[in-house]
Amino acid sequence: MKDLYDRGSDDEVVKLAEEYLKKSPGDADIRYAAARSLIRLGSLATVVAESQQSFLKAYNHLQAARAAGPSRLEIRIALCDVLYHLKRHEALLPEIGSLLAEHPGDSKTLDGVAFYAEEYLKDGQAGRAADVYGLLARAAPGSAALVANQGTALLVSGDLDGGLATLERAARMDPADADTAHNIAQALLYRGDIPAALEWFEKTSKASPETGRFVLDLAVVKAIGSPQEALPRRPCEPTPPLSRPSC
Repeated sequence: MKDLYDRGSDDEVVKLAEEYLKKSPGDADIRYAAARSLIRLGSLATVVAESQQSFLKAYNHLQAARAAGPSRLEIRIALCDVLYHLKRHEALLPEIGSLLAEHPGDSKTLDGVAFYAEEYLKDGQAGRAADVYGLLARAAPGSAALVANQGTALLVSGDLDGGLATLERAARMDPADADTAHNIAQALLYRGDIPAALEWFEKTSKASPETGRFVLDLAVVKAIGSPQEALPRRPCEPTPPLSRPSC
């Protein structure tokens, strides 16, 4: 079946798997093989009904495979894939939470779950991406990057207060991260708090002085906050002898 899958012969994989499962319905490997092909068929289908049918069949196979091999990571990740494609967000989040709890600190698990957050962002569903990043941040409590990703996703979703609070927590965890400081500065700017935004833009520029866009943003916000300071100074006018310059 692996050769058939590698060649893209998914219909043949599913057909062979279904024949084999009539004799050995509890074979987790065969069910997983069938599910992988069904997931690919569902992803490639151009008709929504056909796509949904493939994903539902894959879901059933994976549930049976999970019962036979509950600790197998590849089966759990594939189950998350199906739930994502079926748009069952409320079911996907508990599944992700359970998966992370069973594989604490495992980089493969963290990377596999991060994929869904990235896909939600690409799909314009930043709030759901923030939910996934939140689960990841709780599973890896020392990761400032995951907290920052959650905060950024919250900002993109329109949750300014939640995003700002989360980004500030990330900044406390890693004060030297220029991107986090920059996102905080932008959030404060959107809120209209120019003095606080300027403070964070200055932190951003100090953390990464070689980054041109950070320097430019700092200059722009300085101009907004103190336009007179941003204007070039006029040359001193000639003054009579014994008088102090006028500028």
